[in-house]
Amino acid sequence: MRIVLIGQVNAGKSCLLNAFAQEIRCAVGPLPTTSRATEYLLELEGRPTVTLVDMPGLGERTETMPELLAQAERADLIVWGRLRDAAGARA
Repeated sequence: MRIVLIGQVNAGKSCLLNAFAQEIRCAVGPLPTTSRATEYLLELEGRPTVTLVDMPGLGERTETMPELLAQAERADLIVWGRLRDAAGARA
């Protein structure tokens, strides 16, 4: 299975990947840390089970769009991450 994590800048995609992996696999922080699509293979009982793809956040940079489309075409599942506004309401 191939899961691609797509969404806004700093929406928590890398943090979610770390949670799925149950260990720190990628950097997280208050500033964007993912600069390109990065694949992480997760194993269960020593066998490859799922590939998670951590994508850079969507924002002002349009150069990530071709890579995003290529990753989306290969995905079995796309998980969309987004931020809430400052009041916590859905935007």
